Amino acid sequence: NRFVIHKLLVLASQVDRITGRGDATLRVEMDGTDEIAHLGGRINSMLNTLQRLKVQQRENEEINRTIFSIANAANTTENLDELYLSIHRILGQIVDTRNFIIALYDAENDSVHFPYYVDQSGDHFEDYQNISSSGTLISEVLVSAKPLFFTKNEVIARAARTGMPVIGSLSELWLGVPLISKK
Repeated sequence: NRFVIHKLLVLASQVDRITGRGDATLRVEMDGTDEIAHLGGRINSMLNTLQRLKVQQRENEEINRTIFSIANAANTTENLDELYLSIHRILGQIVDTRNFIIALYDAENDSVHFPYYVDQSGDHFEDYQNISSSGTLISEVLVSAKPLFFTKNEVIARAARTGMPVIGSLSELWLGVPLISKK
């Protein structure tokens, strides 16, 4: 029983060390395959979950701050050009926006206009006609009315599969988010 009591004291000491530091990245180190070692493993699993939740909470707070900043910019900017620049700057604080496009959809003409874009290749974006049937990534965002995320390899595979060219620079990650306005 002394051995069991000793292992319990070691476990308690390690848990106290972790809670005393308030550091969810620390782990319990227990040797063996007995119930106490198993309990140490369960504590580590719990700490992993807490660490993931803490990261998730931080990310959610960052997203909420970003949404608030964009909403604030929509209410305080003088014109659309200033708003587009503000959105680009705000999003650039949380994601890579070296290639960034704002596309406006004209449902009446089924076309997309690009009032704001920054593209590393220096490409100039012309209005795109018949967008909803074009098979482009932008058309997928418009048709689904949902955010879409693609990796570079997924974009390349999709272009090969559909025969549709990539518009603009091929980036490591592609994110399209529809902003639906009420008229």
